[in-house]
Amino acid sequence: MQQLQNFSSSSFSLTPVLAYTYHAPPLPRPPSEVSNHPFIHSLIRKHPDIFKIVTPLQVEWFEHYLTSHANRPLVESFCQGLHEGFWPFATHWSDFLLTHNESKNHPSLSSEALAFLYAQRDQEMALGQFSAVIPHTFKQGTFCMPIHAVPKTEPNKFCMITNHSAGKCALNLLISWEAITGRSPLDSLKHLADSL
Repeated sequence: MQQLQNFSSSSFSLTPVLAYTYHAPPLPRPPSEVSNHPFIHSLIRKHPDIFKIVTPLQVEWFEHYLTSHANRPLVESFCQGLHEGFWPFATHWSDFLLTHNESKNHPSLSSEALAFLYAQRDQEMALGQFSAVIPHTFKQGTFCMPIHAVPKTEPNKFCMITNHSAGKCALNLLISWEAITGRSPLDSLKHLADSL
């Protein structure tokens, strides 16, 4: 707490999110029934190229800058997530089908929107941010959520989104509302402006 007081008395603006990190609990890890599930464990071990962890952060520098942070459990859980992947507060995963393809219910798209989505997909794959096509041999255990081309204000310009709330097996339904409600405060644009 002394470190927090020293921080707030300096010229640096202590935002709500930064203050929260001093008492926040560590981020959750996958439950043992998920991480030890034979099918899931085998799938990830056999195909690490499809389950890559891609981040623009230089994780080693991130860890270095946080060595003096007072809340070690939170920092270590966050860094572990950057290395191994994050568990998205999912609590109802066992209630869902092992395989689900929501993209089959995709609305019809204009030729411009479809061309945009193909080009965006190829760009994301080239950057290593989308996995390559998943082999038919292990489609079991995968979810396919729809993507949409959302029109921008300029004509024939789009933004690609993934809809994690679509359908009866939406990935967002895996997350318990109670697990995330009030978990973290958000910084406002004013906080951003004050810190610049």
